[in-house]
Amino acid sequence: MSTIKKNSILNVLYTLVNILFPIAASVYAGRVLMATRVGTVTYAQNYASYFIMIASSGMDIYGIREISKINKGDSKKGEVEKVFNELFSINFFLTLFALLCYGIINIFRGNAINPIYLVFGLQILFNFFNVDWFYQGIEDYKYIVKRGVIVKTLVLIMIFLTVKSEKDYVIYAMWIALVGVLNYICNLWNLMKQIKIRIVVVGLRKHYMPLLMLAVSTWLSLFYSKLDISMLGVMKGDTAVGLYSTAHRVIFMIVTVSTAVSNVFFPKMNVLYKENYDKFCKLITAGIEYISAIVFPMIILCIYYAGEMIVFLWGESFKGTEYILLFLIPIAFFQSFGNLLCYQLMICIGKEKERIPAYAIACILNVILNILLIPKFGAIGAAIASSFSEMSVNLVQFIYVRKIINIRVAPKSVLGISTSIFLTFIITAFIHHIVTNFILGMIFSVAGIATIQGIHAIFIDNSNIKDKILENI
Repeated sequence: MSTIKKNSILNVLYTLVNILFPIAASVYAGRVLMATRVGTVTYAQNYASYFIMIASSGMDIYGIREISKINKGDSKKGEVEKVFNELFSINFFLTLFALLCYGIINIFRGNAINPIYLVFGLQILFNFFNVDWFYQGIEDYKYIVKRGVIVKTLVLIMIFLTVKSEKDYVIYAMWIALVGVLNYICNLWNLMKQIKIRIVVVGLRKHYMPLLMLAVSTWLSLFYSKLDISMLGVMKGDTAVGLYSTAHRVIFMIVTVSTAVSNVFFPKMNVLYKENYDKFCKLITAGIEYISAIVFPMIILCIYYAGEMIVFLWGESFKGTEYILLFLIPIAFFQSFGNLLCYQLMICIGKEKERIPAYAIACILNVILNILLIPKFGAIGAAIASSFSEMSVNLVQFIYVRKIINIRVAPKSVLGISTSIFLTFIITAFIHHIVTNFILGMIFSVAGIATIQGIHAIFIDNSNIKDKILENI
């Protein structure tokens, strides 16, 4: 089995855990805490995420790129350790700065002793040891999967055992925060076996400018993606945030699956762009086909089963969330393909700073649309604003990328993808119409979609050619 296939399988397994954990936790919380308290937790978590954003500052993608560059057969362990300690030190200083800002601002806001804000402050504190970029750079997905499964399973069990009523929302927030904290502690324990960790001040300057370019675009990206919840909470309150965040979790599920696949391609694309441009282009094409096979069926299922799914999973108190979800669906499309064709390609070709105008446009658009739409339409207004912002940021970047990289998908592949989408729409609509039971409808629809994808792989798409390409890579 090729490295990329093995890593794809491991990354998909890890992604399934990342999907199942928040869905299971939020479903349970939704029925126990109800929409308002879920909104309270989400708002505090969203607030803390701004400071985590400062602490990370693009390190998640920059670290993968720098480590993957030197993680080759002829590289020395000392060279990897040197680069790691430089990046780890930058992460350390940024986290310290973010933690101080979080503490000072909370004192002025009167939240210094608010338990829910103290709980989410732990995520910022332990960001010192957020080095997932190192494991992704050396392609050690086995460790990432093992750690993620163990930590999330234990935390989920503790949520079920300790969260019993609406009053337990702080306990729920604590367990949500501890997912990241426990992951980072595991990182520290495992790293000490592989690398001598040191805080250094020499050799950091060469990372500042490229990391700053990534950081600014990352800040702008996360700013507009988090701004909807912040503005919605201020204008409409915790209940609206609870409904909106629940719809976002479904979109998160789709995006997380597609991102897991495209993220596996990034270390290889980063190397192949300079070493073998032909294979680089073929890898992009394969990524488009794989993402299409994942994203479009999930979007179609959401369109037909949104209402039944929301009530079945989260309960009657979340009824109406399906309308918010429908307006958020464009995000699933643009973010899934944008991660591969915009975000990753811009990093591969070393055009980090060219991403900044796209994110700046999205931020301005998001603020304006939120101000105009939230007062009148509430959470649906926030969803519309977020969808338009996501579309704008990816279209601007894609136009730029197309000027440098010749992204083309073979007509045969376009025909196959289009046919699969059309047949998926038809069979899902038919099953949804004749099968009234939600669970049976979903089972039959998924089975029908799987059959269509199988036929597509056998008769329309030449899988053997793609397999040989990926094997060679």
